Amino acid sequence: MKRFFFLFYLLLAATNIFGQRPTQQVAMDTVQYADYRNRINDQTFFIKLDPKDAEAYLRRSFYKSQIQDEKGAIEDLDKVIELKPQDFRALNSRGFSKQKIKDYKGAIEDYSKAIELKSDFIDGYYGRAKCEYKLGDFTSALKDFDKVIEIDSSDFEFFLFRGYTKSELKEHRSAIEDFNYVLKLSPNNAKAYNNRGMSKFFLNDFIAALQDMNVAINLDPQYAQAYNKRGQTKLMLKDVKGALNDLDQSISLDPTNASAYGNRAAVKAELKKYDEAIEDCSKALEIEPTNPVTYENRGNIYEEWGLTQQAKADFRMADSLRKAQKK
Repeated sequence: MKRFFFLFYLLLAATNIFGQRPTQQVAMDTVQYADYRNRINDQTFFIKLDPKDAEAYLRRSFYKSQIQDEKGAIEDLDKVIELKPQDFRALNSRGFSKQKIKDYKGAIEDYSKAIELKSDFIDGYYGRAKCEYKLGDFTSALKDFDKVIEIDSSDFEFFLFRGYTKSELKEHRSAIEDFNYVLKLSPNNAKAYNNRGMSKFFLNDFIAALQDMNVAINLDPQYAQAYNKRGQTKLMLKDVKGALNDLDQSISLDPTNASAYGNRAAVKAELKKYDEAIEDCSKALEIEPTNPVTYENRGNIYEEWGLTQQAKADFRMADSLRKAQKK
């Protein structure tokens, strides 16, 4: 059997840790939401009294962000920056709001301006690094994470995300050093165990990878990505049944993870369940329709199944997507 390409994704399992320190947004049907709306109205009153009250615009932008009105927050921060062009914190906050609406390039511009105004501004470097990571500019992200840690080496999150970045750059031994440091500061950190296991996986140390992923799942039984990566590892160790169980569990916990469907497709192909493998690849493509690896995987499965025309079509699509991504 032709060996199937597996989907080796380094998906961040962490959530809401972008740019500045995370803020918790509130639901519309809560007392806190109503309180923020009242605070917005209060600041609007002060702005009517003095349209040049930069602090009122700044406060209102914060409350708008709390109720997920990022566009409104950006409009207020535009006004703050118009009134106080040297306000690096306002630039940083505008970058953070842009980041939350996935305007990563715009966010990077604002973070960079904030850093120009204050060269040791850690939130600016941290936010810019996260945006660079999201855009796939891992080299720039690593430089910024290095700067963050140069300024403050006491926060394990900085090392965690630098480890992610090093993994993307295939610097797995160095990534492991960062994850080791995270575990010194935060011994029960499931993300550090899982991602250290992933780096060990890429170094072909599958037994050690499996041990780390076991710990991650023991610490957090709802950790969907850990089941995904453990399933992938078990497949490499020829534990096909165990791999399938883990990937089923991963998809049950997170039905939006294309990587888990792709890995389960590889398992089902190994079991010669080609129709189910094709179905999983197709589901992965519904979630990530421009991933050439998934098309290549599905093409391999079609080819093994004897459906050469479908295989050729998927191989052509994979080539086309790769060429488009290089432009």
